[in-house]
Amino acid sequence: MKKIPTLWQYLKLTAGAALLSTLASCGIIKNHNSIDDVVLNSQRPAQTTVSENNIGHRILDIENTARDREREYLDHLINLACKRIKPRKHYTKKQAINVLKRIHNILEEENYDYLEAFGFLSKALELQSNSQRYNNCQSCSFIYLAIAEELGLPLNAVSIRPKNRTGHMFIRFYFENGNYLNWETTTGEKVPDKEYEHNYKLSSDEFKIRNTEQVLGGVYYYCAFGKKGNRDSKRTIDFLTKAIRRDPNDVFYYRARARARVEAGDFEDAFKDYAKVIELDPADSSNYVSRAIARGKGGDLKGAVDDWTKVIKFEPTDSINYFLRSFAKHDSGDLKGAIEDLNKAIRLNSTRPGYYYIRAKFREKAGDVEGANADHAKKTMLLQIGRNQYCCSLAH
Repeated sequence: MKKIPTLWQYLKLTAGAALLSTLASCGIIKNHNSIDDVVLNSQRPAQTTVSENNIGHRILDIENTARDREREYLDHLINLACKRIKPRKHYTKKQAINVLKRIHNILEEENYDYLEAFGFLSKALELQSNSQRYNNCQSCSFIYLAIAEELGLPLNAVSIRPKNRTGHMFIRFYFENGNYLNWETTTGEKVPDKEYEHNYKLSSDEFKIRNTEQVLGGVYYYCAFGKKGNRDSKRTIDFLTKAIRRDPNDVFYYRARARARVEAGDFEDAFKDYAKVIELDPADSSNYVSRAIARGKGGDLKGAVDDWTKVIKFEPTDSINYFLRSFAKHDSGDLKGAIEDLNKAIRLNSTRPGYYYIRAKFREKAGDVEGANADHAKKTMLLQIGRNQYCCSLAH
């Protein structure tokens, strides 16, 4: 986007030095060190004092990495928006788009660019060594929310959390009649629900609309895991607990805290968290998988077997579930049941060498030497077939 020259830049190009000097001496213009700061004094609106309770400042407090200059720059962005946007009690769709466009234009004029890694608001407000600033969908949405709160704009953040891929956040502008429009902050354009549904393979019912407290809960969650090198389990658990306080029905937070507690060796509280995860999301078989693994680590072997059995009810034709339950049965002393599970796994998938290897070990333990030898031979044959296929692929 082509930047509009400031008044001082325009006058430097069009007026003579004498005229500039006269205007300056009369106090009509001021020549600051940065020409971008120059405006007509008669048109300069009073600076808005941004509340310390503004959601932007609260986010920076949680991140706890922002310097004064980043906080001042956030206030600068909010003040720019307050100068350019006149709040209304009611908005038409056209007026709403105009408001959102003005916020987007401010960020463009401030030389913002998109970079996925810049999810922390404090990082997004920081001037980089190349004199540029960067946003991703999350930090950009935070700036929109900070401006909206100061101006009383009817905006909410909406988060999308697809499985096995990076999530996304955008802004939603609400109208009095209950309708809304989605605003993609990274591109500055409205986007229909269907486009997000198509891109993330989710229905709009699965989008999570976040109020202020829920946004802050998300910041605590992001801070718990978003910083590289963070291996402090106590700190991670503390941040996740604060996230849960702000959004007590978010299954992601309980799931994450359960895993953190398992890593910290706090199995009793981890099992409580997994119970809450399953209460909130009983149809997701992966929740039982996670608890089964945790119970195995924590010594609750009967519970682990029970959870693997529940997983099998969800996915009765997946051989890996019987294979994994065989370990839980073996560790709980049910060697016969462990071998039976391996028999089922092999019937469902007879091409995995690991299945035969583990059954051979279990058969040896049960005293079935002949069966164990047969399994070792089958394992060796499958491994050789795999090597031959690999060599053929290289040759071609």
